Amino acid sequence: MPRIKRWFPVSHDINSDPEIWAMRRQIGEKSLSIWLEFLSIADRNDGLIPGDHEELMRSVAGKCQTSKKRVTLVYHFSVTRMWLQCHPSLRTSNHWKYHRTPEHKPAPSYPDPTEPDLIKIKNKIKIAPNQNFPDEWKWLENMVLAQNSGFPTDRFLDFAWWDAVSYQCGGLSAPFLEKELAGMKRWIMDNPTRTPTPRGYRRFVASWLERAHDKERRFGNAGKR
Repeated sequence: MPRIKRWFPVSHDINSDPEIWAMRRQIGEKSLSIWLEFLSIADRNDGLIPGDHEELMRSVAGKCQTSKKRVTLVYHFSVTRMWLQCHPSLRTSNHWKYHRTPEHKPAPSYPDPTEPDLIKIKNKIKIAPNQNFPDEWKWLENMVLAQNSGFPTDRFLDFAWWDAVSYQCGGLSAPFLEKELAGMKRWIMDNPTRTPTPRGYRRFVASWLERAHDKERRFGNAGKR
């Protein structure tokens, strides 16, 4: 009879990680135990977090003795920070970093499209069914495609990711995104040595948009005084 596994690997630096600090400040101290529960579930399923989304939120809330709303906030925070990936199924992004085996091979990197023609770009990128943008978000899909000259477009054609970013920012609008994407491009041009890696672009964009939204919110409140 196989021995029951009662532990799983966690980074030694988890308590000194600035993103963990940010999560605890925003969501509360319970957020860390919620994240550890996500890691525990993934560890028992080779990186996957299976099951119905609503049932998962309820189950984790029960185990961590907290509310379903708080678990959902941690889930959205984890997606925007790319700790979790939503496609083709929910899984932890760094599972194999902490579970290395001889037969494990790193995931293939995605090509970076270069053609300015939006139709060529869209035809070149394979989009999974759960990545498709609903009709009311087509403006965002077109905007992402139009950013091809500055961003690895294929990593941004994922509606679940944008939905999580929108949730974290309190909503997204075309004028806000156009202004901030232009700001990101200008910043990257001015700071070429600090250009995000292909894997780091989504984290860069999410963090930029969250900071911009927070600044806009605080500036707006100050203007009403």
